[in-house]
Amino acid sequence: MGDSKARKDDPFTIETLARDLLSLIQHLQWREVALCGHSLGGVVVQSLLFLPFHRTNPTPLRFRVTHVVLACTAFTPNLDPRYGLKFAKAPKGPLTLELIKEVVRLTMPPNYDPEWFASEANQERIREIVDRGLIGRPFKTILQQRRAVSRYDFTGFHSRLSPDTQFMIIHGELDQIVPFSNVQGFLKLIPWARVVPVGDALGSVPTLRFGHDWIEYFNPQVWYGVFEVFLQARCEQKPRL
Repeated sequence: MGDSKARKDDPFTIETLARDLLSLIQHLQWREVALCGHSLGGVVVQSLLFLPFHRTNPTPLRFRVTHVVLACTAFTPNLDPRYGLKFAKAPKGPLTLELIKEVVRLTMPPNYDPEWFASEANQERIREIVDRGLIGRPFKTILQQRRAVSRYDFTGFHSRLSPDTQFMIIHGELDQIVPFSNVQGFLKLIPWARVVPVGDALGSVPTLRFGHDWIEYFNPQVWYGVFEVFLQARCEQKPRL
């Protein structure tokens, strides 16, 4: 995924990305893993878990998945026009560096929330993200990913997941790309899943009022604690994350 390019003879689908992830884990010869999938990555992680139950090409996972974090992601394609990726219109004329930065900046707000994006305290971080976006994924790759995430079907697969795999859902109420209502949907599909707790204790977040790019909210130590506590749940050995 990332900056890589798909071969012309290789369809760019969620399943393709899941099989790429499978090949990587097998290449690394990991026998036990913990997985975290954010947004599109969460859909890919689910697809990986469902490969053994594939309708036409079932593929066993020769490793144990101990923990899964599904962050601001979905279990079915989004049909609500209020959500999803929004692209700014490209300005007319030659693209200067400043114009490109402005285009990148204009595409960013849905990833956060209006208050966070307008806060003076976050402007330096926003500039860093804009600069990072200048060397990010090619626009064609982003379009391919957007198309792929609208064409998958996980119907009937979640019921085949093993309760031995621990699941945690991280999703903010202010997400403008993936509806927060997906949380309840996941809890119905994976009854033993937990939602990231809210509170002051280690392993909790202060509030669920955060946007799609969840990692940009709160002190990094908050998220470190969330993962440390979750990974200790019913696990005697530390899995690879």
